[in-house]
Amino acid sequence: MLATAYTPKVKDGKKPVEGGKANVYDIQPQMWTYERTAEGGTQPYRAFVSIPGHLYGTFEKPNYRAILLRGIAWAGKRTNLDEFTKPEEISSLTYPEGGPQKPADTLVNLEIHPDFTLRLVAAEPLINKPMNFDWDPSGRLWVAETPEYPNGRRGMRPDYRGQEWKDHGGIDPTPGQQDRKAQDKISILTDTDGDGVMDKKEVFYEGLELVTGLVFYKDGVIVTQAPDILWLRDTDGDGKADKVQKLYTGLGTKDTHAVINNPRWGWDGWIYATHGYSASSEVKKREG
Repeated sequence: MLATAYTPKVKDGKKPVEGGKANVYDIQPQMWTYERTAEGGTQPYRAFVSIPGHLYGTFEKPNYRAILLRGIAWAGKRTNLDEFTKPEEISSLTYPEGGPQKPADTLVNLEIHPDFTLRLVAAEPLINKPMNFDWDPSGRLWVAETPEYPNGRRGMRPDYRGQEWKDHGGIDPTPGQQDRKAQDKISILTDTDGDGVMDKKEVFYEGLELVTGLVFYKDGVIVTQAPDILWLRDTDGDGKADKVQKLYTGLGTKDTHAVINNPRWGWDGWIYATHGYSASSEVKKREG
C-alpha cells in the first residue's frame, strides 16, 4: 500500500446520502503495488495500480507523472526506475528540499513573527509522542508521553482485521493485549549543560494508558487518562511516583481521539479540562 484517501460514505440505512462528508474511518487504498508468481511460473509478475480520479490535469503534474512513470518501470522490471522520467519530475518528489530534516534544522525554514523567538527544547529520541507538558519551578519540563496512542492495549479494532492501513496505531496491533502493562508515561526532562535543550530524562511514572494531560498538585501530578483521573504521588521525594490514587472514573472512552484532555489550573482554584465527544454521564468520584 503506497497511498490512501478518505472517501465519502455517509449512509441513511443502506442508501448513500447525497453530499455525504468524508469519514476518517473510511480509508480506501488509492495506490498500491502487487507482485505474485503464478502457479507453474518461475518469475513473479508485477502490477502497479493508481487511482488518480477524473481530473485529467493530474497527469500534467510533475510529481504524479514521476510516480506513475516509476511505477510503470517497476512493473516492467526495469533496472533503472527513472528511465522514463524527466529530471524536473524526479526533483518534484523531494519535499522539503533535501528530504526529512533534523529537528534543529527545521527552525531555519520557519517564518517567525519578529516579536517571538523559537528554539528547540526537546525532540526524538529523547521523547516519544508527547501529548501534554508543563514546566516546574526549577525549570524542568514534565511531559506526558503516549507511544501507544491511539489504540492503547486494545490492539486493532475487530472490524478492521485484515485492513491494517485503517487502524494500526500504537505499539502492538495484536488484539488481546489487555493483560500486559501499559507503556505511556510521565517523564521529567532536564537541561544539564545550560544550552536550553533538554538532554536528560527521568521517568516519573510508567504504566499509564492513553494519558492526555497533567497538572502539578502537592507531591505529584494529577493526570487525565480516560476513563480515569489519577493523582500520581511521590511520597518519599525520590523523583518517582510511588502511589497512584484514582480521583474520578467513568469518563467516556468511545473514541480515544476525543477524550478528556489538557487539564489546567483556573484562577478560582479549580482544575479545568476539555473533553471531546466521547462524553459520559457516569462519572464518579472515588473516595479515599
